[in-house]
Amino acid sequence: MKKLRLLILSLAILTIGIMYAQQDGGTTTTTTTETTPKDKIDYGGVKDEASDANKGTQEQSLYKVTIDTFERSGEWRASMPLEYGLVNVKELPGAPYELAQMNSEKVKTPPKYGMSGAKNKTYFEEEMDNHAQIMGVRIDYMQRGYGWARIQPPFPIKLEGLVKGFEMWVCGRNKRHKLYVVLKDYYGEEKLLEVGQLNFMGWKKMSIQIPYTIVQQDFRFSTSRGITFDGFVINFNPEETTGKLYIYFDNLSVELSRFLEENRDQDDPLDVW
Repeated sequence: MKKLRLLILSLAILTIGIMYAQQDGGTTTTTTTETTPKDKIDYGGVKDEASDANKGTQEQSLYKVTIDTFERSGEWRASMPLEYGLVNVKELPGAPYELAQMNSEKVKTPPKYGMSGAKNKTYFEEEMDNHAQIMGVRIDYMQRGYGWARIQPPFPIKLEGLVKGFEMWVCGRNKRHKLYVVLKDYYGEEKLLEVGQLNFMGWKKMSIQIPYTIVQQDFRFSTSRGITFDGFVINFNPEETTGKLYIYFDNLSVELSRFLEENRDQDDPLDVW
């Protein structure tokens, strides 16, 4: 009996030894960490700081930004050739029914002056939209013709990022005039984009995509991408240029991607001097 116990104990010890040898590889290794002195040049190394950035997805960097809620639209201004008539801008109470049903809300707005930092938190500002005011435009015609009227914000609004498109609420009076958005591209050249004809009654949500022909970036320079919004233009249909024209605006928004702006190297100097 004693011999049997010794045999079982010996087999158990042997089995444990075999298992340990398989796990350890039968050898004992010593790990050493080699460090490269900081005052030495690593001639084979290539390091890009952008690879260290915690990049999100492009969808996470896509934002809908409200350019103007028109709660203080009295700051806008308008102009047109005097021989065609007079134009006036006024802040009025009201809102499209869809917006009037909503409670007051905070909306993201682009910074009013200058350029901001690359991160989302430092770029966007917040503004309270009470859905209580709109911008009204009245045009008094003096003669028929292919005239135009221009409505501009208090200052051009620079949109930092890749702009996808614009959206706005417009109240028309079933006239065949055309509405345009006035933009300045990456190089400061003025462009007009046709939003659509104003041949409808009441409020309508109008939108337009930015075509690839509008230059918004130059990959060879380290500057912010984007375009500048500089108001609206209404081109008149000469057959409709009699009496008065009323048109109203509310909640002008833009969709833009800030993926590159939020993931660029923070210590990369801007080419703006």
